[in-house]
Formats: sequence, C-alpha cells, structure tokens
Amino acid sequence: MSFFRRDPSPAPAGAAESPAARGRGTTTVAAGTRIEGKLGGATDVVIEGELEGEVRLAGDLVVAAGGRVVGDVEAGTVRIVGVVEGNVRGRERVELAPTGSLSGDVSAVKVVISEGAFFKGKIEMQGAEKAPAPAPRPA
Repeated sequence: MSFFRRDPSPAPAGAAESPAARGRGTTTVAAGTRIEGKLGGATDVVIEGELEGEVRLAGDLVVAAGGRVVGDVEAGTVRIVGVVEGNVRGRERVELAPTGSLSGDVSAVKVVISEGAFFKGKIEMQGAEKAPAPAPRPA
C-alpha cells in the first residue's frame, strides 16, 4: 500500500494546466494520510490528507477538499480548496476556492479569493508595478 502516488495524468478539477503538459508529474498525499515534517521537490503536489510542517515546492500545490496543511507554504501556484493554517507564498499565484480556508498571510504576484472562502490574514502583492504618485498641483 502506498501513501504517495505519482500520477502523470491531468491535475484535479480546477487546476489551470495539466502537469503532463508542463512536463512534470504530480505527487498526491492521499486522503487518510497524515505527515509530519518538511515536504519539498520539483513535482506538483496535491494534498488530500493532512500535512503538519513546511512545504517548499518548485512546482505547484493544490490543497484539495478534505486536505489540511498546518505550516508555511511556498510554491509556484497555490490553490486552496481545503484548509491551510500558515503563511502562503505563491511565486506566481495564490487561489482560495469557495470552500477554501486560509489563516495566515499571503504573498504573491496574483491573488484570487473566491466568494464564500474564509481568509484571516494580510495580503502582500509581489512584483506588481506601483503607479507613480500624482504630481503636485500648482497653487
């Protein structure tokens, strides 16, 4: 019996692009599995079970419905359909689905929070150009 599954098939519903199209596989932490420690790697990861610890991925992360992460997360794109308790850094994007729950700060270039999602924390937009301050008007 395996706790992890490498799956070259398309990502779960809601993912923007299939891992096969990007040339990397997906590792799934199956429902009913509980992991304590650090998780890292170059593949995409789907968490359907529970993970307590730090997540640092070169690929993307999906915390699926029923999935739970307690700890800080960093990945290319982070999609939260389940629960995350910790700070989240998405190098490209962070998405919080309608059923998602995030208690922690977010840092990303793009952030999407769907109606119905739970979010407690602050957001820092990274990499977006700031508009210049308006010139003072003559008196």
